[in-house]
Amino acid sequence: MNTKTALPKEAQRIQDLLRELGSSAEVLEFPEGTRTVAEAAASIGVDEGQIAKSLVFMCGDEAVLVVASGRYRVDMNKLRAVLGQPVRQAKPAEVKEKTGLPIGGVSPIGQKHPMRVLLETRLWDYPVVYAAAGTPSTAFATTGDELLALTKGERVDVAEVK
Repeated sequence: MNTKTALPKEAQRIQDLLRELGSSAEVLEFPEGTRTVAEAAASIGVDEGQIAKSLVFMCGDEAVLVVASGRYRVDMNKLRAVLGQPVRQAKPAEVKEKTGLPIGGVSPIGQKHPMRVLLETRLWDYPVVYAAAGTPSTAFATTGDELLALTKGERVDVAEVK
């Protein structure tokens, strides 16, 4: 973990936005990478469930961001029921175009185009979760309640539970 050098441009933008929104969260850089849930959990030293993964879905032409615990997949039937219409996972080019951020670095805040944000209820199973901060090697610690406030999102149950 690196907290001494300057953050990458997108991560600094997320850090600045956190401050503007009243959060004291610090963006941290992990040279080992945080692109996947497994990489992020290993780099940060936490349970995979504590990784707040940000996934973009397309509902017609509208992008919807789902922030979910890394322990669970998103249940497409539950998501469809919440949204009330057909939905599909966004293609990598759509993710970049809608968020302005690369896959693996999509943050719950600071998307290029404002979008509806859904926070999966299992994020609240953990006292602290880690969300991507604009690059595949940066993250910030937060809580479900803080994410709800930062994103003005909705708390929903869309996890695939086996």
